[in-house]
Amino acid sequence: MNINDAIKEFVSYSKTYDMTNPTLMAEFHHTYRVVEYTKDIARSLGLSEEDTCTAMLCALLHDIARYKQHTTYKTSLDARSFDHGDEACNILTKNNFIARFTTKPEEQQIVLKAVRNHNKLHLEEGLSEREEMFCKILRDADKLDKMKENGNTIDGIVILNPSYIKPFQERRLYKNHGVTGQYEVTLRLLAFVYDLNYKYSYEFVLNNHIVEDKIDLIMSHCSNIGILEYVRKIILEYVNERIEELSK
Repeated sequence: MNINDAIKEFVSYSKTYDMTNPTLMAEFHHTYRVVEYTKDIARSLGLSEEDTCTAMLCALLHDIARYKQHTTYKTSLDARSFDHGDEACNILTKNNFIARFTTKPEEQQIVLKAVRNHNKLHLEEGLSEREEMFCKILRDADKLDKMKENGNTIDGIVILNPSYIKPFQERRLYKNHGVTGQYEVTLRLLAFVYDLNYKYSYEFVLNNHIVEDKIDLIMSHCSNIGILEYVRKIILEYVNERIEELSK
């Protein structure tokens, strides 16, 4: 099955849920944007068209469990429902549902590995080099869309908690628990830069002014200007360092 047929199959599956629900429709659009980003990353890496389509298929199916999650639990929080990466694999393997999208055993294995790992803090151990590549492409694409589309609204005055600066000093992701406020979510999204893998992804962050725009947003609701200017500086320094490293 080619990627266009897989997309048609995904649309048919989506229609088994209430797509008049704006949350489900937002998930639908997120999926399509991630598909496009995986295509762009794959092509930037010089992958074959076949491998590019495999990367796109991983993206197409990565959030397939979100429909069930929102419909059953009315939430997108895994802690209040289920791990949506693991549940996506359950959906795809039940009654060999994945065969509707690809009948190739190797491609099925890659898709399942990428889908299961896309939302984890760290990749599982024991992945082959090829499996790891597809996992990283999907993780980057998913993060790019979230960084661009989410965390763009803050209401009221922000009192910046100094502890929220620590991940940027340590160059690491936030831990999910305790990240609830609007500005906290925005900072968490910025810290995604510490888990990107490819030059395309870092250039995307720069070209779309994601760091500048999100820091400016927080600054417009906060008096801790000096701290935020410091955060902006160290993020952009890191992004440019990684672009230089990945250009060698």
